[in-house]
Order: sequence, then structure tokens, then C-alpha cells
Amino acid sequence: MKFDPFSNPKVLKVGNILFYLLLFGTLLADPFVTRHEGFSFESNYGFFATFGFVACVFVIYGARLLRFFTKKKEDYYDK
Repeated sequence: MKFDPFSNPKVLKVGNILFYLLLFGTLLADPFVTRHEGFSFESNYGFFATFGFVACVFVIYGARLLRFFTKKKEDYYDK
């Protein structure tokens, strides 16, 4: 029998609690972090969150575009 810790509800509950505690701690620590902005628009509230979201969307759609050019036919390895 194979042990899979991620199918155990107790492990998932503890993992979720730890994740949310880490997230909450990060949000609490954010005002105390000194940032060294290179440009004036970086000091706007929410700039880094917006930049991260846009970058993530770009990566996802960029990967979908690359998949169009790099995908192979189903019988590629059978030839």
C-alpha cells in the first residue's frame, strides 16, 4: 500500500492553515519592508501585485502560444 500524505484530510487542513498564516504574516510585514524603487511609478500602492499578475498572465498565454508552434502529432514517436 502506497502512502499519499496529500489525500489525508488532516494533512490538507494543516497545510491550508500554515499557508494562510504565512500569507497573513507576509501581509503584516509588508509595511515594514524598505523598498528601493528605481522609478517613481514603483512607489504606487499595488504596483508589484499588478505587475506580478500581468506577468503571470503573460507567461500563461505565452506558453499557450508556444504550444501551438511546438506540439507534435499523436503518432510522432511511433514513426
